[in-house]
Amino acid sequence: MACSLSAELLVVAATPCESANSILLRIALAGSHTRLAVVRQAFAVTGAAPPDLFSLLHPLGHGVVALRAEIFQTPALACVVDEYQLLGSLPEAQTAQAVPLPLYFSSNGITLRVAPEPRSAPAACSGAAQSSNQVLMVAPAAFASNAEAAVDNAFMSGDVHQSTASLRRAALGEHAGLYSELLRAGVRVRLFSHEEMHGTPDACFPNNWFSTCGGALALYPMKNAVRQAERRPELLAFLRSRTGAPQSPEVDLTGEERGAAARYLEGTGSLVLDHLRGVAYLARSERSDEALARSAVARLGFSRLLAFDAADEAGRPVYHTNVLLAVATGVAVVCAECIADAQRAAVLAELGVDRHVVCISRGQMSAFCGNILELQDGRGLPVIAMSTQAFNAFTPLQRAELLEHVAELVHAPLDTIERVGGGGVRCCLAELF
Repeated sequence: MACSLSAELLVVAATPCESANSILLRIALAGSHTRLAVVRQAFAVTGAAPPDLFSLLHPLGHGVVALRAEIFQTPALACVVDEYQLLGSLPEAQTAQAVPLPLYFSSNGITLRVAPEPRSAPAACSGAAQSSNQVLMVAPAAFASNAEAAVDNAFMSGDVHQSTASLRRAALGEHAGLYSELLRAGVRVRLFSHEEMHGTPDACFPNNWFSTCGGALALYPMKNAVRQAERRPELLAFLRSRTGAPQSPEVDLTGEERGAAARYLEGTGSLVLDHLRGVAYLARSERSDEALARSAVARLGFSRLLAFDAADEAGRPVYHTNVLLAVATGVAVVCAECIADAQRAAVLAELGVDRHVVCISRGQMSAFCGNILELQDGRGLPVIAMSTQAFNAFTPLQRAELLEHVAELVHAPLDTIERVGGGGVRCCLAELF
């Protein structure tokens, strides 16, 4: 059983000890391929038949391969790859040995997805990735309750019974735990900090003031003046050095936050982005201006904006889109009951075009089940990062649904930051594309 992944690479399934010569004889010839990748189940018993290659992986085009979730979630089914350089129809040299299957593909520039069933890549994909392997984080060294932000953020608790020192110790410990879990999963983290002199108590939520999507660095207008100070010169210099500015495009919307007609659009808090289909989602609120969002998404290269109204149990607008909606490569999580009745079906239909949709309740939204983020682990596989509160609030069935589309659910306790800061794991992570 063979599968051609490129003009030069042929992938073949084999028994545990079958030789390369035997494999080539069995498949008759290698054609014009110059490399042979032999896939073996690492824990197969002697004499076992070769694995069913097409039940393990599904080429999707655009240099994308979907791997069955069971490969890496069930240790006994783990597969490894041996690679041979071919000369004609004979193996000339072994160039790789016993490389884990996901790592082999990712190191050869192949984008990995997780899918329970074969699925074509979205038409708008064109090599785009929904998630990144690298994020920026800001440790909450000067964390504090922000009364100005609490005016329209119902997720924040004004009832803080801790000293400032105790609060910061707790927040730093939680943030360090999240950082460690991401590193364990192979996510690359660029970690910054802030100090009392910066006057930025919410600086641990960097995704609200910048994004690196669409091949551009985008700077967003923030509603609260104290949060506008999070755009520190040294952080801007780092971001610009990554994108190659001034040669690379920069979308600077920060001028919109000044004057009597100020408008706000708080980054990927306001905009939940479907990079694969070119769609941006926006829940209208004081922090998420629809007209400004339409202009921004066009400048970022997205094809359209789907704006809607969403409210919590008290009828208040949900302050940020990313607390009720998360879009990953193969799955989306949404609090559909928050969305206005007349708009709900359109949002669910759009999400369901290329993804399995998991609906959460308002109670689960309050536990930050919507404030989650897909990332790529060290193997190039999608994982979802969330808080432990969110992990526990998902039902076992919902967690199983998520694990059909990602390799792992990475979580860490973030109770203090969620309660006092009103933001969860997604808010703490700004992707670096």
